[in-house]
Amino acid sequence: MKSSITTVVVTALALMIGGTCYAKDNANSLENAEAKVLKVANPDADRSLWAQKNAKAISQFENIIKKNPQSMDYGFDKIKDCGLVEIIESEDHNLRFYQWNTSGGTMMCYTVWRQCRKPNGKVETVRLCGGKEGDCGGSREIIAQIKTKNGETVYLVRSFFKADSFSGNSTLEAIKIGGNGANNVKFNRDGKISDNKSVSFSNIPGWFSRTNERGWDWLMCYDKDGKNVYVSLTCDIPLNGNAGVEQLSDRYEVYHFDGNEFIYQHISAGYWLNFYLADFKYLEVVGEIGEHTIRIDRMIDGSFRYASWRETSDMTLQPSLVVSKGTFDENSRSYTFVNDEYSYIVGVNDDGDQITSLEVKHNDETIKSFTK
Repeated sequence: MKSSITTVVVTALALMIGGTCYAKDNANSLENAEAKVLKVANPDADRSLWAQKNAKAISQFENIIKKNPQSMDYGFDKIKDCGLVEIIESEDHNLRFYQWNTSGGTMMCYTVWRQCRKPNGKVETVRLCGGKEGDCGGSREIIAQIKTKNGETVYLVRSFFKADSFSGNSTLEAIKIGGNGANNVKFNRDGKISDNKSVSFSNIPGWFSRTNERGWDWLMCYDKDGKNVYVSLTCDIPLNGNAGVEQLSDRYEVYHFDGNEFIYQHISAGYWLNFYLADFKYLEVVGEIGEHTIRIDRMIDGSFRYASWRETSDMTLQPSLVVSKGTFDENSRSYTFVNDEYSYIVGVNDDGDQITSLEVKHNDETIKSFTK
């Protein structure tokens, strides 16, 4: 009996030691493989030659993640630090993206690999796009982790693709990892089911400027308090005298997560804007000048609305002042809003996407003036 117990204990110890050695061997093996990649990498190569100069290093790296499931638990810190590969990982470490931009121009042409850990612990590794003409992908970002009714994890993933310096696309998908790997959680709009939500738009620099550099946070985003997804919408917005340029409007389709899928609710403004201001056609411009945050919206009737917040940039708060029925003068590049005896004149740059001045008048006499 004693001999039998001894055998079991020795066997268990051997397995434990063997397992530990195996883990160390894996780490050492991946560290050695990472060093070989870095040895042939040229991360500082000119962008027009980046893909060519790093073809061997990238090929070696792809082989590492394809052939080694344990790579999902390895940091690749040196490869990340040199900028060769970007690694995006979920908070629970069960979903990971590897991505790099192979384009040498204004177009963003990403190669993207996805790894996910199934409930049984096995790792699935899939290439989503190859970073070549006709197989370009957008960069991925995991913006939220939420739970289903039965406790499964759903990952909200936002991608951004830039066709050139002017035009782009953003896609939002919700991923759940099951026994067969990654699956899409559905979006349901009045019975029409889709795997993801996507928007294409023009004037990328304009959106960045018009939103006072906040716009990328507003693009395909998630409100964790309300469990609502905000899917960006576009409309025809004049640009440099041209009508009909499809641009982001700062209006959104709202989908609520009911614990199983995302159910369409309505079209509205973003959750970061006070509900009092939710009704407008599209955002003209947001900016900070003096002690004021100013937002100007184009209304359905073609007029403009002025809202200002004093000494805060938090637009969820009730505005200090709202003035409707404003007008725009093309020659002076300024909006004028009249509120009884007061006038508020807001100047913008030639592109109309940055606030450059604010003048407040009382009975035609200037009482405040700010310029940038």
